[in-house]
Amino acid sequence: MYEMYNMYIKIHISPIQEQKQKKYHYDDETSDIIIIPSADVLKAMTLMEIHNFYHSYVNSRQTLCRREVRIGQMKDGGWEVCEDAQYRPERPCLVYSFGYEFLTDFSFDDGIEKRYGCEVHSFDPTIEKPAHRRGNNVWFHPIGLGGVSREHKRGPMMTLGDLRETLNHTNREIDIIKIDIEGMEWSSIPEMLSGNALADVRQLIIEFHSHRLHMEEDKKAKDNYIKFL
Repeated sequence: MYEMYNMYIKIHISPIQEQKQKKYHYDDETSDIIIIPSADVLKAMTLMEIHNFYHSYVNSRQTLCRREVRIGQMKDGGWEVCEDAQYRPERPCLVYSFGYEFLTDFSFDDGIEKRYGCEVHSFDPTIEKPAHRRGNNVWFHPIGLGGVSREHKRGPMMTLGDLRETLNHTNREIDIIKIDIEGMEWSSIPEMLSGNALADVRQLIIEFHSHRLHMEEDKKAKDNYIKFL
């Protein structure tokens, strides 16, 4: 069983999927809270039913943030950050950012450094540049986030825990983790949860790319949805 964290989570889904959502209520018809049913109920669903339930669930706001601000571009590449007192980054703050729009848009990372003065680490194994310091307090690493630490066709991948150990951040709280890694989140997030790697993360901002599941056979796609829920 996964532990519950005092963390603000902002979820995005890839635009292709937004048109396919359907509302589900598993507690009662007057409630706005969607309850995840048992594994047996999920397994009995068709692939499209569990697909619709998943998108309805991840797009239902269950934690209120009274003040959200967009950091970075207004189009793709920008992300919303919660600035409520218990979540707003304060120096000395630490931010991890995984994946980049068009491999060139670092507006979120640069905006975080400018607004909050945080130490920011940018990760993407598909950008063909060596590790370097991009700004006064922003570092780039040609490494990706994965469910296991290994060499991958996209480049070197590491788990969150191994990355933190490599960067000597195991004893530091992470104020924000932003993840947009084109489907690799499906193996990365369960690994983080099982390893308790999110226990000291204050905000998690993530985009899911579930259209990739439909490239797989139905049973594997269903198993992945159930595993994540």
